[in-house]
Amino acid sequence: MTHTSKTHFARSMRTASVKYREFAIDPAPCHYPDHSETQSSTAISSRDFLKWWRWESIEATCQPRCGGCRCRNCQPGAKEMTLAEEREMELVRNGLTYTTGDDHSTEPHWHAKYPWTEDPVTLPKNKKAVEATFLRTERQLSKEPEWKKAYTAQIHEMVNNRAAIKLSEEVLQNWTGPVWYICHLIAPNPHSVSTPVRLVWNSSQKYKGLSLNDILIKGPDVLNPIRAVLLRFQTGVYAALGEIRKMYNSVWLEDQEVHLHRFLWHNSEDSKIEDYAITRVNIGDKPAGCIAQVAMRETSNLPSFSYFKKEKRAGRCLRR
Repeated sequence: MTHTSKTHFARSMRTASVKYREFAIDPAPCHYPDHSETQSSTAISSRDFLKWWRWESIEATCQPRCGGCRCRNCQPGAKEMTLAEEREMELVRNGLTYTTGDDHSTEPHWHAKYPWTEDPVTLPKNKKAVEATFLRTERQLSKEPEWKKAYTAQIHEMVNNRAAIKLSEEVLQNWTGPVWYICHLIAPNPHSVSTPVRLVWNSSQKYKGLSLNDILIKGPDVLNPIRAVLLRFQTGVYAALGEIRKMYNSVWLEDQEVHLHRFLWHNSEDSKIEDYAITRVNIGDKPAGCIAQVAMRETSNLPSFSYFKKEKRAGRCLRR
């Protein structure tokens, strides 16, 4: 059953808002006294109906939308995004720059400038608060030698892969732009033998009522809808499954964003706490998912791939 008009959709919603009773009569002949009428009832809420509706009307019904949009949540025409989401998408796309090589890396890569809701110069200086969090984390690690070993290895891996760098005194003194420190925390990982804990970044930690994520735009959800993926999966004879290794770390940060992702670290409790910085898109940041997805899709649109048949086919799969 598929309703294709707003009127039918609204009528169905009104019906769903009313609880109804469903009767099921035993199909056995009436002259058998042992088979009596059975009765059951089902209560359906509007939320349950909407969930069912989305699955029942896969790729077959238009989205409800009003004529004069004031809420900015309505989708114009047959577009997949709202007006607000389109503006956010444009900010994310305009913040991406493709380069064949620079001071960060001699290999081709993307640079990302984050979409801000306000100028990050408004962020307060939070180094002391992050230092207190770091010392608390260090005390936790000192009680669990295996945790500390795994945690330290993850920091070293980031530095070795240039996903993080140690900032020199010269860089610290010469930088005149905004600065923000990100705290890193312990996330126990009991299901893994090799990695008992994981390092996580908390970009939502507030200081004086403000966090980094508070002034960042998330961007629209550009992941392929699972319903569409399942439908396409059933149309072909063969299916392939793969993943992009370190997908978020594939996009480098601009200089300003690097200094807005400083963190504290030292290899031993006796050494001085030093300033480091994340140089790639950080998974804890609000727009990270959108930036990584858009960069992946824009890569498939690059002219350098337009002459290769297999690469073009792979690009079409990524964009679907």
